Amino acid sequence: MTTADDDKFPLTAEEAESLLAEGEYVHNFMQAGFAILGCDYGRAEAIAAFKAAKSIEIGGDGCKGMKHPIVVFGPDGRHSFFAADMAKVEALEASRAASVPA
Repeated sequence: MTTADDDKFPLTAEEAESLLAEGEYVHNFMQAGFAILGCDYGRAEAIAAFKAAKSIEIGGDGCKGMKHPIVVFGPDGRHSFFAADMAKVEALEASRAASVPA
């Protein structure tokens, strides 16, 4: 998630899907009150969560450090942090940075 000092890095559901690592399951941390819970989502369920989200963005350094940079703001107000292929995340960030006028 970003802070006020960071630029927002919004994602579409399709972009978020493209950042997922290969495999049948995707690891996720989800907000559960004052704690976070880790669980595995089936790939189809992860994609469904992206499509149902209020918004999706690339998180900040903490999320990236945990290799869960896809932040999903769910319709229930909870946040979920999905694991991603970090090389794909870095490539997307570089691509967007290159397309922003100086």
